[in-house]
Amino acid sequence: AAEHKPPNFLLLFPDQWRWDWAGFDKDSAELQMPTLQGIASQGTRYTYAYSPSPWCVPARACLASARQYGNAQDRAPLVVNGQDFPPDFPTWYKALESAGYHTMTTGKDDLTQSIAGTGRDGSRNAAELGFESHFRMQDKFATYAFKEPWDQFGAAMQAITPCGRNESGAKDLRSCNKWCYGVVAGDSGKAGACCREVSGGGWNCPVADQVGKNQHLYIDDFVTSKGEALLDISPK
Repeated sequence: AAEHKPPNFLLLFPDQWRWDWAGFDKDSAELQMPTLQGIASQGTRYTYAYSPSPWCVPARACLASARQYGNAQDRAPLVVNGQDFPPDFPTWYKALESAGYHTMTTGKDDLTQSIAGTGRDGSRNAAELGFESHFRMQDKFATYAFKEPWDQFGAAMQAITPCGRNESGAKDLRSCNKWCYGVVAGDSGKAGACCREVSGGGWNCPVADQVGKNQHLYIDDFVTSKGEALLDISPK
């Protein structure tokens, strides 16, 4: 008899990926996404699936725990953002690991969102959640909330870009904020902004210019490359 190989599971969480921009059927926008379209054509699609919560952390907690959103005892353990998934609470990822799967996560899994972060090596609660390999981060803005890195992306940025230093040249990750990556929202309350408002209007964003010239440093590209690297070294 032919050897039975268990299916692979790939979970993608892009921001605001609308169903009609999936590119998988005639009712979607005409998008050229051959890799994702190829995966969809070979796998199983759930065309009537809905997020259990509009909030980031609770939605991912529901998925991790395979439970519904809510305050009842039998529901998922988180109902608001900014909290950690309880490390002793069973997860789907841990169950997959116990069944022999090699489990990996990259980017913002949103399961360690308290002030302690994921840790600069990403290992905080990773094993308890069921992740064997990882490149973890808080999010595009919280990464730069403190002087020292508290996630893997912040540690990498501080090491390879000038954005991780303040005007005196000392290491200070707060000097990197969302402006560094080309999103100028007028939020002048951020400490040590990389972009400076110049006379006559407009902004001077040297680090944003650097990232624009080095696309691999942009957060989405950087995290994606780390995900590809994890796949390359994963057991086959």
